[in-house]
Amino acid sequence: MDAGITRHGAVETPAEGAIYAKFLKEHEGEFGGVILSLPNFGDETGAAAALQDAGVPILGPGLPR
Repeated sequence: MDAGITRHGAVETPAEGAIYAKFLKEHEGEFGGVILSLPNFGDETGAAAALQDAGVPILGPGLPR
């Protein structure tokens, strides 16, 4: 996804998560998984919104199974 679509080029808010979720849906089948990085240990709600229906494995720190 183009970094200019979100405020800081990353998913931070649930609204930005929805944008990324739409991107993932539009590109379904083009990726085998997602790596979730939380470099600033910020609010994960945007990531949760983005990845809840990704349908692929998600690698990330401390994620519930």
